[in-house]
Amino acid sequence: WGDCPVSVFKNQNGSAHFFNFQAKQGKDKNDNVVGHTMIIGSTGSGKSTFISFLIANLLTKYDMSVVALDRMNGLEIMTDFFEGQYNTANTDGGFYINPFSLKDSEENRQFLANWIKFMLNIDSDNQQDNKASQSIDKVIRDTYNYMGDQKNQINLLEIAKNLGSSEQDFNEILKSQGEKIYFKNFQDCLDFSNSPLSVINMDAFANDKKLMGLIAMYLFHKLFFEAKEHNKPFFYSLMKLKTTLCIL
Repeated sequence: WGDCPVSVFKNQNGSAHFFNFQAKQGKDKNDNVVGHTMIIGSTGSGKSTFISFLIANLLTKYDMSVVALDRMNGLEIMTDFFEGQYNTANTDGGFYINPFSLKDSEENRQFLANWIKFMLNIDSDNQQDNKASQSIDKVIRDTYNYMGDQKNQINLLEIAKNLGSSEQDFNEILKSQGEKIYFKNFQDCLDFSNSPLSVINMDAFANDKKLMGLIAMYLFHKLFFEAKEHNKPFFYSLMKLKTTLCIL
């Protein structure tokens, strides 16, 4: 966070507390101290207001990407104020992702293969799943070797088509998932080109652990990859953490 704290609060004795999400101070400026922070409070105690305040400080002080998984529209007003993206999952297509829009790289190919295996409940370490695991690796490799330079031309349905009839059961599952409004687009709503702030309302996924897990896996991966690719820091906020941790 550099020499500037995210915010300054008062300790109980009246002294200043320089807040920066970290439990301890690094030994020098290049010391990479992980900033993990948990906010605990009862319903209505102001958790969403407090995290909105912290995000507002981040957006005004730092050049960074901010992604928040929201519940019950707690961060919507703050997002609108900063002209960020607020995506709500509904039948109108307010939220959609396409993991296959990621930049073609060996790291992303490996992630996409693992993402599909998670969707299909394939365990790469299980010998019985070895053939299916290799089939997924191959279809990702072949698809990107053939279409990798055609940006936004690959989606889950394209992968299902390329998988062929040799894995018919998996093919049908991928087709079914690919028809879902969250996965059928070639574009991706998680886009930082217009705004550094992207908030996703996850209420619609609360009772579908598999779907929420697939979405969370992708969001984590894309944020980490983009941070490394552009050498740009990021901030990730999870509302209702217990629900998300149970899934992940």
